Amino acid sequence: MGIVAKTNDVVARLEAASDFQLISIGEGSLFLEVMIYGGALRDLRPFLILHSLEYPMPPSEAFCAYMAEAGYQVIFVRRNGFGASTPLHTALYDEYMIQKGSTAGVEAIMIRRLIEQLDLRDFVLMVLGSANPMGYRLTSICPRIRKTLLINPMLNEIVWTALSPDWFRNMMKEVVKNRSGMWLAYRSLRLLIQRDPVGFYKKLFHASPGDLQYVEDNAAAYEAAGGYLMNLDSLIFYAEANINLSADPMLSDDAFASLNVTVCAGADSSQNWRDSMHAEARRLGAPFRIVPMSDLCCGYSSPEFLVHHLAQAHSVYEPD
Repeated sequence: MGIVAKTNDVVARLEAASDFQLISIGEGSLFLEVMIYGGALRDLRPFLILHSLEYPMPPSEAFCAYMAEAGYQVIFVRRNGFGASTPLHTALYDEYMIQKGSTAGVEAIMIRRLIEQLDLRDFVLMVLGSANPMGYRLTSICPRIRKTLLINPMLNEIVWTALSPDWFRNMMKEVVKNRSGMWLAYRSLRLLIQRDPVGFYKKLFHASPGDLQYVEDNAAAYEAAGGYLMNLDSLIFYAEANINLSADPMLSDDAFASLNVTVCAGADSSQNWRDSMHAEARRLGAPFRIVPMSDLCCGYSSPEFLVHHLAQAHSVYEPD
């Protein structure tokens, strides 16, 4: 059995055992895959998650159960172009549209339509890694969001210091040079995943004991994530890398000052990365917090921190 067939089988088994559903947006020509923990909306505060490029998977069962016990219902959206979710129009993956912010802006509008369709209100939004350009745009246009957690955003001044190991940073530099560089990086990424999907993530997360532990504890999900990346259109890979590795025109001084946003980084990240992100968060007008474990996986590794921070921030526990 080939790697794509094998990983697709893992995906199918995981999805069949979860609470995923395909939801049509608007008149039915566009669809998003959505996981509502428990299968249906309950009388809990919604906790909406938007995933990063490298891990288009929901958090663990233990995470979702912990959040439910604390009063939050996890809702995970598989973003446009990942899995069965409809990709955006091809024209939006043009370099000019990406760097202008139009691609992320249109995706934010799609997610806002889903939010309105599900009638989510006063909810928490957690945005992971490369989804952040879309996530802070969504926050700026969706007043239904009570609090946004930006986990490991690639803010303007700290882009290249964030990428490690060296081979991964060099590969990403090729992506933003031109389309030829993108194809080279895309093929290299597929080759690395094809050889050993779980091993790929272990190499990517090598510097963080917390990340490595999360991969060990959720190996089947990471094998499935490799399957999604193997099937990802190269244009989406290019768009995701380009908007994150180029200066974002939205990130002017105090851009987050009027938004209820917290910028977060994991304790396993480098001191330079944390200091740089803290400085950028201050410039943008947002508080900064360190999640007490992991690096790239910190959003999923510490639900206890998330609940504690939300309580401190007087978000979901404030009476309406």
